[in-house]
Amino acid sequence: MQGPEWQNDPDASDHPLTQASDAPQAELIDTARSALARHEWRSAFEILSAADAKQPLPPSALDLLAQAAWWTGQLPIAIEVRERAFAAALKAGDGETAVIVAINLARDHIFRLKTSTAQAWLKRAEQMLEGVDENPGHGWLAGVKAGVAAVMGNNEESIAQATRAIEMRSPTVPSSSSVICRLGYDRTTWRFRT
Repeated sequence: MQGPEWQNDPDASDHPLTQASDAPQAELIDTARSALARHEWRSAFEILSAADAKQPLPPSALDLLAQAAWWTGQLPIAIEVRERAFAAALKAGDGETAVIVAINLARDHIFRLKTSTAQAWLKRAEQMLEGVDENPGHGWLAGVKAGVAAVMGNNEESIAQATRAIEMRSPTVPSSSSVICRLGYDRTTWRFRT
């Protein structure tokens, strides 16, 4: 992965990110997380890229880097970083991060119209969630499965998965996944009726 553009600038020593690169990694991760919350995706991407180049990021921070890459239109980099995050999460025994990353990888591959790869990532997530109490991963899995089914033209499955995700709406399931599922459900049922 290439370093941030600002690192190639001859005047980079004056750049705030160059000065910040001496900060501890945890501080850089917090700064990038705040930037993401403010929708300053380019800044978050540059900060996390610099931190990762200095010392490999932990799985949850790799997922933040992938989010920043995704929001800056760098889907191939987002996928590459998410694959690293998945492997690192498994190695660290962080199942929750691994599941969310696998589901996001499935979504990313759907955007690239690679349905077989998307289904493989969904299967991995599904296997990891077997026997686990309901959590946000279950809702996000159902939502992404609804999207995959819709892309593949399986309206009945899309509706069933979207309905499941909507019904799971609770404090443990992110509201964003419920909204996405509701929109997908409405769109699929409307298309199905016409």
